[in-house]
Amino acid sequence: MIINTDKSPRYLRRVLALPLLLLLFPAFATRKEAPRDPVPLLRFFNKHLRYPQAALEANLEGKIWFFIKVDENGKLADIHDLPPSAGKDHKIFAIKVTSRPAANPSEGTGPAPKEVIFLEEATKASHKMGEDNNPPIPAGEYYISIDFKIERP
Repeated sequence: MIINTDKSPRYLRRVLALPLLLLLFPAFATRKEAPRDPVPLLRFFNKHLRYPQAALEANLEGKIWFFIKVDENGKLADIHDLPPSAGKDHKIFAIKVTSRPAANPSEGTGPAPKEVIFLEEATKASHKMGEDNNPPIPAGEYYISIDFKIERP
């Protein structure tokens, strides 16, 4: 027995440990979320977002922040406004909408506060998601700021 060098029990234990390790590895592996491509979302808003006529007539400019959630079908699942401080905690996708002033702009504050007018326009555009998104907007949550500016000569 002292001279016998049969290593089969130790070798067998090592071989049986390998499938156990292969089963445990995926259990502890973490899945990293793939980054969402914002280009389809930005193209969508570039196509559907317009400067609100009431704001243009009242010579109003402004900036809004809002959150949208897009479902698996590329349709709008949720939308609500955000405070301006939301940019500190989230990646904000910025969009700029410009328009030329009317020939004779009227003075005044307009029919509603400018934030309401601009948010209504963003909401109206967002409700068109899923109709003709080409390429489709990836599902996920997006934090967006839209800057409405009037181009002045």
